[in-house]
Amino acid sequence: MKKILLLIVFLYFGISALNAQCAVVAPVPNDNCYQTTIAADNWCCDVAWDAICQGAYDNCVATGGNGGGGGGGAGCNTNISICTPGVAGPFTFAPASPNPSSCLDYWNGAAAPNYAYIILYITQSGNLNLLIDGDQANGCLDVSIFDITGQADPCGSLGLGTEIGCNYASDCDGCNEFGSNFPCASEVPAPFVNAGDVVMILVEDWSDVMTNFTLELSNAPGSAQTGPPDATINPVGPFCDTDAPVQLTAVDNGGTWTGPGVSPTGVFDPAAAGIGTFTIDYDIGSAPCDASSSTTITVNDCTSPCLIDYVFTNTDPCDPGNTFQQSGEFSFINNPGTGQFVVEVTNGSGTFTQTFNPPFVDGNVYTYDITVTSDGSPGTVTYYFTDDPGCTQTQNFTSPPPCDCAADVGTYTVSTPGSVAGNDIVLCFGDVLDITPNGDWTPPGEAIAPPSPD
Repeated sequence: MKKILLLIVFLYFGISALNAQCAVVAPVPNDNCYQTTIAADNWCCDVAWDAICQGAYDNCVATGGNGGGGGGGAGCNTNISICTPGVAGPFTFAPASPNPSSCLDYWNGAAAPNYAYIILYITQSGNLNLLIDGDQANGCLDVSIFDITGQADPCGSLGLGTEIGCNYASDCDGCNEFGSNFPCASEVPAPFVNAGDVVMILVEDWSDVMTNFTLELSNAPGSAQTGPPDATINPVGPFCDTDAPVQLTAVDNGGTWTGPGVSPTGVFDPAAAGIGTFTIDYDIGSAPCDASSSTTITVNDCTSPCLIDYVFTNTDPCDPGNTFQQSGEFSFINNPGTGQFVVEVTNGSGTFTQTFNPPFVDGNVYTYDITVTSDGSPGTVTYYFTDDPGCTQTQNFTSPPPCDCAADVGTYTVSTPGSVAGNDIVLCFGDVLDITPNGDWTPPGEAIAPPSPD
């Protein structure tokens, strides 16, 4: 009878899911608050996801519409995890999100407080040998397992495509098992998971007699183990204040975001944040299996054009080695925030550059110092952003003349009364060595036309 009811309910929910598809793709997870929002306002599903839709969704999340604490709250969530060895829990039940499973039948309806979501962050590869043990020995516990590794929206990713295991209890003895390491009659083979995988467990109190349950991972050889989530935020930005909202992500997603311009689900709106650099915080899980991190996001003023508002350059005299230093300062406003800033010095001997990398700070005075070959030719100093070629300035200068010594020492005649042994000249006391120039040397340019003392 239980399996017949499963087929009927599965067909019902499958048809309902097809009818619930929207023409509008919203920048939020397909969670309980999303379903609540589109149910209350068809415009958000059929026409456009506007500020009113986003506001209704954010209010739902802020007031706990997606659940939290205890057994996970109403609807799918990532608040509850297991990160320590041994028995974890007890965990309580709550209403569910729409049924994503191939074998759970949601016999009591999604609105009944008969469901729980547990997320696992796998730290050791192996079989997911798992026991789910209810507080009543005469009830049916059904369990489905999903691999949601790398999913930006963990709850929205639950479905037949991510389901890796399901145990529709064969015995109503209050427990459910994956593997065969525990004394539970309702067992199925354990799925294999890898270190780094993220797994969601959905538990259903089919008999509606349970108050809570515990969960235990086996430590037998070859068994998978878990740890806390990784809250490291994937860096983004900088943004223009005219950019569209973007979804922030972390290594493990599904937590709560806070900060200027960001929704609890991590949708960051540069226009709402305003111009500046902001700290964004991210929290996932609940103690003792929780983690948090922060990042900074810069929003630039892109409604005003970039401008290099100050430049100064100085040309030093020629140094030994026939080079000189072209040095100076510059500043800018409304910088693009990306790419590189380049100072480019060009004269008759070639082009010489110095580059600057982000972050760029408007109004800050930067300095440069570039070594250039001396050749006496006219030159230019060009300042520009690689990501905004229109933001540029140019200055002119004259290179100092070359100062390398081009003298030719000419040839010499050597005479000595000493004896010659190979390349050596052997002198005795009283001998005289005469070295006489032949008069064919070439004096340097400075000797012919010395530079002015000015």
